[in-house]
Amino acid sequence: MHRSKTKLVLVTSLALSLMGAPSAFPQLSAEARRGLWHAQWITSQAGPQRDDVVLHFRKVFEVSQVPEHFVVHVSADNRFILRLNRQEVGRGPALSDLANWKYETYDLAAFLHPGRNELAATVWNFGPLSQLAQISDRTAFVLAGDTDSQRIVDTDATWEVEEDKGLVALP
Repeated sequence: MHRSKTKLVLVTSLALSLMGAPSAFPQLSAEARRGLWHAQWITSQAGPQRDDVVLHFRKVFEVSQVPEHFVVHVSADNRFILRLNRQEVGRGPALSDLANWKYETYDLAAFLHPGRNELAATVWNFGPLSQLAQISDRTAFVLAGDTDSQRIVDTDATWEVEEDKGLVALP
């Protein structure tokens, strides 16, 4: 009798905690929740996926005129520095776990100029050392434009990636 009562209490507690558990959806834009992001998580096919690595991503694109707003959503597994035309835009993401992944949102308009623009990100994952602060899956980067015209910078096969073998985590 005592055993079944304990089991009932545990099952009830679990059910109540799951009902009140926050969803990952509130952290995502409405478009992402509907599965409409066209951007893809990208990485180096030749580099380590889960071990220590620093990757540099680059995308060159053109705009005929600077728009009033140019909003992008950015994340990495597990940390990034984003630059546009050699000026730092931001760093992130906030600490996450696989069920509640965070991303940062930036308006790039102030960093753009008519003509050729270069968007770059340095992404790093120090393997097991990084796992102490953030639950990680594998080293990757994603950047999604907010509107159709801003999707020219979405991460896909048009981005260049290079592994930086000169930077390593200290033992």
